Amino acid sequence: MVYRYSLLTIALFISYTCTKAQSWKNYPYHEAGSALTFPRDEGYHPGEVVEWWYTNAHLTGDSTGTDYAFMFTYFYYPALGFDGFRIFELSNENTGDFLTESTPCHYTTIDTSKLHIVANTGITGTGHEEWKTLDSSGILRPFEYHLSGSMANASFDLTYKAVKRPLMVGGTGFLYEGITGYTYYYSQTGLEATGTMTMNGVTETVHGISWIDRQWGQFNPNNGEQYTWMSLQLSNGMDLNLWNIFNAQAQIPDTSTYRFCTVYLSDSTHTTFSNFTLERLKYTYTPSNQTCYDQKWRLTYGNTDLILTATHVNNEVTFPIRFFEGNMQIEGTIDGQAVTGVGYVELLHSFKNPQVAITSPVPNAGWDGSTAVSWQLQNPDDGRPVWYDLSVSTDSQSTFTPIANHLTDTDFVWSPSLPIGTQGWFRVKAYSIDTTLVSTVTASGPFIFGVTGIHEIIEGNTVSVFPNPFNKETTLGYSLSAPANVQLDIINVNGELVKRFDATHQGTGQHQFIWNTINTPAGVYYYRLSVNDNVLNGTMVRQ
Repeated sequence: MVYRYSLLTIALFISYTCTKAQSWKNYPYHEAGSALTFPRDEGYHPGEVVEWWYTNAHLTGDSTGTDYAFMFTYFYYPALGFDGFRIFELSNENTGDFLTESTPCHYTTIDTSKLHIVANTGITGTGHEEWKTLDSSGILRPFEYHLSGSMANASFDLTYKAVKRPLMVGGTGFLYEGITGYTYYYSQTGLEATGTMTMNGVTETVHGISWIDRQWGQFNPNNGEQYTWMSLQLSNGMDLNLWNIFNAQAQIPDTSTYRFCTVYLSDSTHTTFSNFTLERLKYTYTPSNQTCYDQKWRLTYGNTDLILTATHVNNEVTFPIRFFEGNMQIEGTIDGQAVTGVGYVELLHSFKNPQVAITSPVPNAGWDGSTAVSWQLQNPDDGRPVWYDLSVSTDSQSTFTPIANHLTDTDFVWSPSLPIGTQGWFRVKAYSIDTTLVSTVTASGPFIFGVTGIHEIIEGNTVSVFPNPFNKETTLGYSLSAPANVQLDIINVNGELVKRFDATHQGTGQHQFIWNTINTPAGVYYYRLSVNDNVLNGTMVRQ
């Protein structure tokens, strides 16, 4: 019901606001200050690395009242003897039934002067599909489109009519995106969609609204640039094209090439900005349990506050790359006024459980509470903020007592009241905002309370480790105030001995051990420096 109400509200708004003359709805069309001209830039652009024609639609069946969510894309990306590939997906929003097909194709027609694509799909090329601006008489109709396609158990024959001028993404239709360079980019929003849809043996006429995205240039999802993309169509007539792009370190850099939102405000006004916040509120595993995607978001900027929710968790495409693509419902406020809407979300970035290693205190060593309990998040992800619960066991891990909950820092100062010599184990639980993504780690060995372990024989009770963190080699330096027997052990986070330097008798003065780690994996390590049966411990990080 919410879906249909949102769709009806948007359609009525578009119909009401677009009754005035549409002076832009003529070819040729060029928006002042933009990089694009129509119909030329609706067609194919030879010489670019990759190009795609994308559409999604929110449709309602005229006979059954079924709500359909639909996505269809042609990629021009020659490989393996094919010109590219096509993706088609269709979902019944009322039942959750989902159909999808990705298939290679040859483009027997791919016009460079206007939008006209004829594709023979499938390995054998027996499928026949078309997307064009020509009507049935072959006449060019400005900003009107006819498209048809089919897969097993589904087909469509749709007509789109634009009621809004094209939205120049980035402001001009040309921008730099991600790490691979430039892209030309425009969207067409709020298109009136009519035609027929077949799904699982039921064919009926449909109506609704649609969205077209057109990109060409060097921005290429096949290069591993994982992202979150959203198209939002709101009941107040606004449309938003939004991007978060993740780099190789799962960060979303705070620059306009990695995060931007272009907003259609009215038929004469659009804006692009990066100072928005997209907070992820919910994560869900797909039915196969192989992949976890974000499924609910809060979008805020200025006086805009929107909650976006994916309607189904099974809308995953697995070829040519694995990603999620599905319908969203929208509700919230803009300038204090309630709005609703529909949208589509494309998620190439999936999420893993947070992985944590406890770094202090060092296992099987003395600790008196004067230093913080600390841990390291080993797989940070800007799309998955992490909270921590810290607890301790003093009964050989039979039970754990909470110390602090919902921490955002990776250290905590705790001043315990324990008998001297008590053995204790720290445990850290790390989790996402909804606890879908969670992991728990327990220290590999106990701390020994009140036993600090080293006498004044090491001047200042300190060991210097430089560099730290390090890549290939690091040096542990210290100074003895008197001759002593010295041994150095290197231990990993699992409490396993990685390297032992033979015990030697050393005289007064400066000394050092050099640890060469060429064949040692990256991670957190502990040193244990034994001096005359006393021990000094510390942490090192191999990058």
